[in-house]
Amino acid sequence: MEFSLSINNNDISNGKVYFEGIIFKDYYSIESVLFIINTSNNLMKVIFENCEFTGITVTIFSVSLVNFKCKSNINDSYHFELRNCYIHDNKQYFKNLISILPQNKDDNLDCFNTKISNCLFHNNKNIFKVYRGDLLIDNCTFKNTDGDEKESMASIMVSKFLNNKITIKNTIFKSNIVEKNMPLFYFFKTNIEFQNTTFINNYSTSGHLMQLEYINKNYTEKFTISDSFFSENDCIINGKNNDININNCEFMDTNLKSVLPIVANCVYSNIQVENSKFENLNIQGNGILGSESNYIIKNVTFSDIITNGKSLFKFLNKNIEFIDVKLDNVKNVGDINDSSIILFDSGDEYKYLILDNFSIQNCISNGEMIKIIGNNNYNEMKNSIISNNISHGPLINIKSKNSKTNFKNLEFTDNSNINKKLCGSIHFQNDINISIDDSIFTNNICSSNGGVLCFEDYHNIQFDINNSEFENNKGLNGGVMYFGKEKNENENENNKHELNIKNTNFINNKSKYFGGVIYSKYKNLHSLIASNTKFINNYAGVAGGALFSPNYPQYYLFDYNNCEFMDNKAESHGNDYATNPSLIKLLNDDKYHDYKMKSGSYLPISFLIYDSYENIIHDHYHYYSDIYIKVLVEKINYNSKGKSNDNDNNYGEISILKGNIGSFVNGICELNNLRVYMNPGEYNLVFKVESLLEEEILFNKDFIDVKIEACDKDQYNVYDSNNILICENPICPNSCPTNSTAKCIISDNNTYGKNDIKNNKCQCNDGWTGELCDVKVFVDFR
Repeated sequence: MEFSLSINNNDISNGKVYFEGIIFKDYYSIESVLFIINTSNNLMKVIFENCEFTGITVTIFSVSLVNFKCKSNINDSYHFELRNCYIHDNKQYFKNLISILPQNKDDNLDCFNTKISNCLFHNNKNIFKVYRGDLLIDNCTFKNTDGDEKESMASIMVSKFLNNKITIKNTIFKSNIVEKNMPLFYFFKTNIEFQNTTFINNYSTSGHLMQLEYINKNYTEKFTISDSFFSENDCIINGKNNDININNCEFMDTNLKSVLPIVANCVYSNIQVENSKFENLNIQGNGILGSESNYIIKNVTFSDIITNGKSLFKFLNKNIEFIDVKLDNVKNVGDINDSSIILFDSGDEYKYLILDNFSIQNCISNGEMIKIIGNNNYNEMKNSIISNNISHGPLINIKSKNSKTNFKNLEFTDNSNINKKLCGSIHFQNDINISIDDSIFTNNICSSNGGVLCFEDYHNIQFDINNSEFENNKGLNGGVMYFGKEKNENENENNKHELNIKNTNFINNKSKYFGGVIYSKYKNLHSLIASNTKFINNYAGVAGGALFSPNYPQYYLFDYNNCEFMDNKAESHGNDYATNPSLIKLLNDDKYHDYKMKSGSYLPISFLIYDSYENIIHDHYHYYSDIYIKVLVEKINYNSKGKSNDNDNNYGEISILKGNIGSFVNGICELNNLRVYMNPGEYNLVFKVESLLEEEILFNKDFIDVKIEACDKDQYNVYDSNNILICENPICPNSCPTNSTAKCIISDNNTYGKNDIKNNKCQCNDGWTGELCDVKVFVDFR
């Protein structure tokens, strides 16, 4: 059927037009409008109640405000109403089903009120266009809505002028699938409020449900969603320059495959999410919120969430606050080493990240948990809990060029960094300023260095630790703290080095290798002031039960005289503090003063190895087994002034040393089989150390004087192929008891002959006789 019904209510005071119980079906019109409502009367009313609209292919209602003058704007007084109506299967291909528009564009016109209540919208297209006025939708349902992007900017509603107010409450949006590149809602400079609404299974090819633009305080507008439920939807909000408040909402049971985040993807906006819950979300390729807006997230719970995106929360160049927020069983299974739960990038300008009464527990990340980058930022975590989390990298990684970080009343417990290459449960680099107050760090494990704190590649470093506890933490090196090398440490004498630890306890911490509490390669750690600090029952698998530095502790460690050490243990050396080996001592060095020996004789010598604190390095687990001592020969030359060593050290002088290389076993190097072959003269036996360690190892005495004497008269003088003299004792049959009652002598006194049994004889010692010198001679007194 084709016709148009025009309702003019311009001259009737208190006029009312009422339709009830009518079915409007299969209508079309060359005017493209079923009902044309023209009015300039602020007191007019048009009401449709218990009506049905179906199969209509034109605009159903076009409300035209002709020279409309606002005489009153009373709440609950509506000029146009739909009550208990069923609007379904209307595929409007021209403009919208319901249009409210003025004849002229008066931005101050905001007193025309429309109410849609208890209505069902099913299988429609391009429903509302609101140019002017206020619209209330109450207790309605919208299902299976589609759109035509050529005729409208959104499938359900468009509102694009200043001072419009849209309120939608107690309403359900379900299974609205928009196959065109358009959202369900488009709002521009409009005051929007959703109350107690439900969104289930809504999708759009555009990837988002609402497009918001310039809804902010500059236009006295705002966007609010409260007491609402969302499940299995695309990204809810996209847009720019908005002020958005989301309060007491639930986002549940969603598998998001959009490239946009699950809630909001706005830029240059201020967004507050509070008193809400996010649960059982599976997000493919993205996170919860967009990266380019300011956020305050308050009293919100995030639980049972999985994403494979770069980060669940990614923030760029904005100030961010999390207040009373809980994250529980959140997982980022994205790329290894490039995933996080929170990524905060402050950009070039100063920005802050505040985590207050924040909890992150039972979470897993294929990268860091919290990653902080940018040029300059302030990071605060107070009254918070980070507990029972597993990350493939530091749980908190602060890589900013210049950062100031404050941890206050933080409980950091039962966390694991399982990445063997990335240092620390909490990692810092570049210019660092950190304070830790009234905090607890317990049962944390790092598969790399630094069970809790790691400092690497830094310039300035300032930290203050006060009234805190570090207990049962573990790392490869540094059960609690690991200080790597400072950047260009020899060029940074003017850098700030302000470090304090006071009223703090380190208890039962462990390192697999070095430094049960602290491992330091930091050249200026000596500037640390420690007071009223206790190191109790800490353990290192190799050295430094509490403190360790590879070398030079006067620089790389600190004055610990105001600290208490109790029951710390290291398997190799230094139960309290230690360094790598720095000194090798020759045992019984007085014994080798002007030592005289024959060529070919044995010269057993032994060495002990010590660290810089003169702890003997026992090395039960052979960690230092690659440290070798090598003995070389240096010929002593004589000149008119006496003996001297020339610059070439005369290592080329012909000599043979056997058994002259040894390593340390349980802290001692024994060269028991050192044998010297040299022609008579005076020599230095010089000691050299070979090691894979970077640190230098010195000797308390790096040579001994040895005088090689001529052979005894009862020894053979034998020269080898190098013309080196070897003194040999005569050889007799094994039956000659040379070790007790006899000796072997040269029978023909030819000491330059061949040392052969045939040329020697067994001669009994005095008091013994017999063929085998086994008969004792007694004195005959007769």
